[in-house]
Amino acid sequence: MKYLILIAFFLIFASLHSVSAGTSSDPEILDDPAQDHGGDSLDIDYAFFHNETADEFNITLQMYELPAPVSWQFNTIEYEVYFDYGNDSYAAVAVYEPGLVAFTPVNYELRKVVYTSNGTNETSMHSIDGDSSVNDAQIYWQVPKNAIGATNPEMGTPLKLNWAATYADDNLEDYANNHTDDPGRSYYFLGVKITVDNATKNGSAGDTVTYAFMLDNPGEGNYTLNISMSTSEWEISIDKASIVVMNSGDSITLTLTVNIPSNAKQGAFKGVILTFKYMLYGEMKEFTAGTTTTVASGGGGGGGGGGGKDDDDDGWLPGFEPFILVGAMLVALFLVTRRR
Repeated sequence: MKYLILIAFFLIFASLHSVSAGTSSDPEILDDPAQDHGGDSLDIDYAFFHNETADEFNITLQMYELPAPVSWQFNTIEYEVYFDYGNDSYAAVAVYEPGLVAFTPVNYELRKVVYTSNGTNETSMHSIDGDSSVNDAQIYWQVPKNAIGATNPEMGTPLKLNWAATYADDNLEDYANNHTDDPGRSYYFLGVKITVDNATKNGSAGDTVTYAFMLDNPGEGNYTLNISMSTSEWEISIDKASIVVMNSGDSITLTLTVNIPSNAKQGAFKGVILTFKYMLYGEMKEFTAGTTTTVASGGGGGGGGGGGKDDDDDGWLPGFEPFILVGAMLVALFLVTRRR
């Protein structure tokens, strides 16, 4: 159990919350100068998330100092960067254990975190790749996405409630932001988040049904989307060009219009798939989102699809075409035989 002092600081950095990606000059986590620890190896400067790939993301923690390779420090020092993904909380941790003369090699690990009224309960999950630089006073972690259940993360999903802390023998020494009152800015996974207001709607024959697709790019990437639609016998259209540019922070709404034929039968339905292609992680990626429109009350005639088919009714009873063909051949054979 680690006992934390969680004090709200509503003082500065409000503008940071409108920016989506961290750098050393604009980090997600930033220490309050009033929290100064004297510029020693327990004093946090800032931390940020960066260098995301399809499989992992990096975290850098900037300190004012780090323990020297040879040191008479007898405390166990832990450096932690905390973040939430989905409904779970985690910490990237670097543990410095004292040796007889020097610190042993640093242990880098990922921990599962449970917040309590008194602090945190932390359970080690497994080791992760990491490194540190005494000259730069920086600690680095490479966090596998699958380690936090983000094997296929939804584009634009945040790492949120971010903060950092240092401990000496489990005693809290310094912290930057906190989990409850003053979390750091969220980091968003790269890519465009695509959602639809309601993917399934009903309409009557002759109605026009519309769907709103929300495209959000809260992360740091800039993308050129190539948008295409599946083919349909029904009249369908979108209100955007097939090429859409989305820069970091952009949000747009794309409207899909589906016109139900006036002679569509009750129960007929039509599915429409929108495909979005763009470069992500250096590769051309393809994402799809779809809708289904069902005819609640039909019109006259037999066109426009019916009987629950996602296609137009061609007027034949399904499966009877071979019998009609065989019957015609038998009639022809009978007439030829009689002429002989």
